[in-house]
Amino acid sequence: MKKYKLNILTFLLLIPFLGIGQIPKGHFLDADKSAERGYKVKPFKQDKEEIYHYAVLTELPFENDCDSGLSEKEQIACSEQNLRNFIYPNLSSEIEFKGNVYVYLTITEDSKINDVTVSSYPKSETTNEIIKEAINSIEFRPGKFNDKIVKSRLWTSFTFPSSSNELFSVSLAKMKEDENPEYKDYENLIFDASQYIFSNPVYPNGTEFKSAAQIVGFWMNRDIGMGIPTFGKFYDALTNENKQQFLYAVAMINYGLD
Repeated sequence: MKKYKLNILTFLLLIPFLGIGQIPKGHFLDADKSAERGYKVKPFKQDKEEIYHYAVLTELPFENDCDSGLSEKEQIACSEQNLRNFIYPNLSSEIEFKGNVYVYLTITEDSKINDVTVSSYPKSETTNEIIKEAINSIEFRPGKFNDKIVKSRLWTSFTFPSSSNELFSVSLAKMKEDENPEYKDYENLIFDASQYIFSNPVYPNGTEFKSAAQIVGFWMNRDIGMGIPTFGKFYDALTNENKQQFLYAVAMINYGLD
């Protein structure tokens, strides 16, 4: 009975990832109260609303170390990381939430914060309010597109707990530097990473998503003492065309740690 429940769980966890992978090039998943479940696929440049996604801005509306001339993909990764680092110092140390938080916000032409949406999984209104307070305490500047001041749409995400609020990319680098890594020392990090991979929405081409995948993948060929059942008819029916077998193994690790 447990086997069938686990197989169904894994299949359900695959759906958000596979669905997000179908976002058309030049579009992104945005929080939208008018859309079903609160999200809608929108183009990077929304001419009618005069809103520009951070992937195409020539100047981001906050302090950052992103180089000029980045590709859209590189700018997305750099912007998300810098915005997260920009918000972190303003967060309350009282956060005891365990899960993921996703943040959408717009910066107007006169540097005002608008259309803020904070979603936590599992849902936590307390955590959402702490994040909103942190955002509202920050001073932004106008974003630019080709030297024109424009309305900017931003997005980033957080995972709690996350190794003292570290990014997955930072934790991954530290783990790789560990000459004799022991599984018991990284259980929380691996669980956080597997939760992040299966959370909706996520950006599969983003730096943090890739880092989370590498953190989990680092331990897949190592003895972790869990005896994860990754084989059988269900596993054999999966392909790696959409990373199904990889995600199945991640689901087993997530399930075992949970």
